[in-house]
Amino acid sequence: MMVELGLLLRRGREECKLMAGNLYGQGAVARRVGIAQSVLSDLERGRVSHLPEPAVLNALARDLGLSAQSLLQAAGYDLVSAEAAAALQAQAVRECDLSAVLSVQYRLSSEEAAAVKLLVSKLRDAHSQQPVRPTK
Repeated sequence: MMVELGLLLRRGREECKLMAGNLYGQGAVARRVGIAQSVLSDLERGRVSHLPEPAVLNALARDLGLSAQSLLQAAGYDLVSAEAAAALQAQAVRECDLSAVLSVQYRLSSEEAAAVKLLVSKLRDAHSQQPVRPTK
């Protein structure tokens, strides 16, 4: 299980690193998520003796643009329902710092970056106001 989690994390981080460079080095990701770089390294290598906290996996999913559900399942958590997964995914969308990634990727000026940040904020607000539909 932990090997699968490690592969997902490393692949996700490497893909982000291709787009945004050093913003997605192990140290940078670990700092943003609030864990030590050694912990992220151990997670990526599948060298952990206990389940990582769901909050850590959720934070990693947000930072790397991955599915929180897939990380939780790969770590061995049994997700209760599709509704719980949808809620985690919605939270990841709301908290993702897409404007920072786009600013680096497209070398935006400070004015362009501010415009992107405003647009992302408006999209998040619109997304959070959508009613949640129950699943069957």
